[in-house]
Amino acid sequence: MPPAPHQDFVLTPEQLCIGVFVHIDLPWFSHPFSFNSFKIRTAEQLAILRTLGVTHFRYDPERSDVQPRGMSAPPPAPPPAHEPIIEDPAAQSALVSKQERIARLAQRKRQVIEVEKALVKAAGVMRNIGKNLFARPKECLEEVDELVNQMVVAFLDQPEVALHVMGEHAGSEETYYHGLNCSILSMMLARELGFARAHCQILGVGALLLNAELASSSR
Repeated sequence: MPPAPHQDFVLTPEQLCIGVFVHIDLPWFSHPFSFNSFKIRTAEQLAILRTLGVTHFRYDPERSDVQPRGMSAPPPAPPPAHEPIIEDPAAQSALVSKQERIARLAQRKRQVIEVEKALVKAAGVMRNIGKNLFARPKECLEEVDELVNQMVVAFLDQPEVALHVMGEHAGSEETYYHGLNCSILSMMLARELGFARAHCQILGVGALLLNAELASSSR
């Protein structure tokens, strides 16, 4: 993930405007933008941001072209829900065990769905990068680096789920899935060998660039 600003500056959706460098505090796969942080450049981007259902956005004034007015603080967190009190210890223990099993299954299902969405989105980003690799090499390199940052969060933090989803795409004819699989597996192997997180990301970037070049050359 990109580094957060030194101080959190917060805007409501209505306060967003073209020229603001915005951070979307949502999972990367749950919005249509390529990355979670970027400078708003078009009215279309602005309109989409306002339909995401987010109550507030963080923004970076140092990377923004304009200074919006009326910065507001994020809304207070809702109070925690209270579990019903059960008098019978045996019944309470059985209920807790059942809730834990249900929670584990639900979490596993959510993780698979999230990783699947992230992999499909990463393939789309790689497809766009591959089309412009030779025309805009510097910009593409920056986009690959940012993509790997997103992938570290989406895949390396839950490797078992990532391997499960990658296995479902192993026979895909989509070239970009192969490149993503190589990048993810390279980073997983590097982490198992004790490499620092930054070195894992460098290896992931190299694997993506190599596959992007091969894909571009084959067209």
